[in-house]
Amino acid sequence: GSGNILRGLLSMGANPENCDGLDLRPEQIAIAKRACDRVRFLVGNAADLPYEDANFDIVVVFTVFSSILDEQTSQKIAREIDRVLRPGGGVLWYDFRFDNPSNPNVRGMKRSGIRHLFPQYRHAYQTLTLIPPLARRLGPLAPALYPVLVKLPILRTHLLGMLTKN
Repeated sequence: GSGNILRGLLSMGANPENCDGLDLRPEQIAIAKRACDRVRFLVGNAADLPYEDANFDIVVVFTVFSSILDEQTSQKIAREIDRVLRPGGGVLWYDFRFDNPSNPNVRGMKRSGIRHLFPQYRHAYQTLTLIPPLARRLGPLAPALYPVLVKLPILRTHLLGMLTKN
């Protein structure tokens, strides 16, 4: 992507020399490089990661697998993530749980689908993120209403998970 997640990690103390970013789209990588100039960014395909085996302690995948409609591609990317992750490392996962009826190019990721991709991993999840169309409609009332509405599990659309490699 454009480096937003990495910027957040850097603001929490991540060492930029220990971070890498990868995206298929050169224009996104150009934006990310401007925003995080000390981080290594590569244009590349997650189905063929340009890294050595067991190279990372953590791999962050935010809204990645919901954008992949082909099951074989999802499995190949999961295998690549497993290959580059060190034993004991983790996959920090954030993705939507439900299909988006207005966008046929994405699909929701259920816990069972994630377990299917990473069967040998320990899984811990929590739901979060208020339904985005509802959140956008809150307008000036958002600061007061969002914290109340997001407490209702039925209104949470995303999963945040930590998958730990055994």
